[in-house]
Amino acid sequence: MIVKVVVPDDIYARVYFARGEQGPTGATGATGVQGPTGPTGANGTNGTNGVGYTGVTSATNIAIGAGLKTFTVANVGAFIPGMRIRAVHNSTPATFVEGPCNVATGTTIIITVDKFNGSGSHDGWVFASAGEVGATGATGATGPTGVVTATAPITYNSGTQTVAIDQTGLTLAQSQITGLVSALDSKTARPMPPTGNWIGNGSRNANAGDQTNTNGNLIVSAFSIGSTRTLDAVAVLIGTGGTGSAGAVGRIGIWSADSMFAPSTLIRDCGTVSLTGTAGTPVQISGLAQSLSPGVYWIGCVLQGAPATVPFTVTSIVNFNPINYSFQNNVATATSAEFNGNNTYRASAVTGTFASTPPTFTYNSANVSPIKVIWRFSA
Repeated sequence: MIVKVVVPDDIYARVYFARGEQGPTGATGATGVQGPTGPTGANGTNGTNGVGYTGVTSATNIAIGAGLKTFTVANVGAFIPGMRIRAVHNSTPATFVEGPCNVATGTTIIITVDKFNGSGSHDGWVFASAGEVGATGATGATGPTGVVTATAPITYNSGTQTVAIDQTGLTLAQSQITGLVSALDSKTARPMPPTGNWIGNGSRNANAGDQTNTNGNLIVSAFSIGSTRTLDAVAVLIGTGGTGSAGAVGRIGIWSADSMFAPSTLIRDCGTVSLTGTAGTPVQISGLAQSLSPGVYWIGCVLQGAPATVPFTVTSIVNFNPINYSFQNNVATATSAEFNGNNTYRASAVTGTFASTPPTFTYNSANVSPIKVIWRFSA
């Protein structure tokens, strides 16, 4: 309500108005537009660097090898007991010791070394964290049995002896090689006779008057040696049954053994001895100086010269030979003929000097004993 009061100019008037009650608060106005972002504040101060694995070194002199190794260091860095540590030589990184850490405190690091490389004693070490050794993997399946092709002599041991058998070009299954080594071990374990002793194969045949052999009929028997020897002389004995007529000679030879231990390459044609002397007289060839490497050899004497009267000679009964068996005829029922073998090889029609290529040897299944050849080692 509006009240209009007219007051004359010369009249002072005082008008009083009573104040009414406050009205309600009006609605909030809309949010204003956001102002621009203020400038970036200054960077804070960097924190202190923590310890690490780098820069940990030692000048302690340490011997390469397993066991406890104690290093003096300036500080142990971040290394702690229980972790695996490798200490590497600073100038030869291939030289190191490694193992679990026992102590890492102050200026001391102690490692139980279980892995290392190199030798000798060294100082100047740098330390690094090493990974844990992984668990052993499962065993793989067994592969098939292979075939071994030998391209060089096979060397094996028997006691204190070493024997090399030339197996060049020979292909053997592993089981055959195992059997071969076993057989040779039993052979080369035989004690070797001392230098200067006469030795021979088998016992003397006790036949009255000894025996005659067919002219040109060469029978050889085997012997083995477990170390390099020098064969100096060979000899045969004229039998008591009678001497040969003019021209009767005996030629003595030595052959190597092939991969199956049969007679092979000629080692030495020792020459001939005369068999026209007095019955019961030894005849020998000396000064041979034949070096023999460890292995198997064959030795024999053949009657030559085509004498009118073939001489008697002392023969031998080869009772045992570790290289061969006394195999005979393939029959169901044994007869007396099956007892005739004597572990030797035989060749026929052998005349003149021995050729480097061996004659055709066959197993001596007939009841013919070889001329007993004895020999002597000078070294």
